[in-house]
Amino acid sequence: MHLFPLEPDRASMTEMGRLVLDRVVDRTENLAARPASSPLSPRAESELVESFLAPPPARGGDLKALLARLDEAADCALETAGPGHLAYIPGSGLYSAALAEFYNRAVNRYGGLASVAPAFAALEESVIRWMARDVCGLPGAAAAC
Repeated sequence: MHLFPLEPDRASMTEMGRLVLDRVVDRTENLAARPASSPLSPRAESELVESFLAPPPARGGDLKALLARLDEAADCALETAGPGHLAYIPGSGLYSAALAEFYNRAVNRYGGLASVAPAFAALEESVIRWMARDVCGLPGAAAAC
């Protein structure tokens, strides 16, 4: 595998994708047990932040080591996807939504703009209508937004 190539070959993309997917699945399976806030002391959290401000290595690195560092950073961030967080929710935290976002970003489309990706925007609107109507029971949710 190349060391962090900007345009990896198929085998490298597959390997990188599997490493990331395994991490995401592990974290998602354990979401209910995760604390809602950082377990680190302010000093330890500050040291972690400082370590991420350091310049990147001159020549790539080990993807597994990078993912372990990202896990450490995620462990110290507000856990908005788990059941322990009951405030503002900036994202869904759903695995299926993460896959959809991954696909949308991988094909480099503006999924929310009807002028440039009308079918993707229609799909998003359809999901919002379905959730409003069938999940939340809101009246008139079938009407055009």
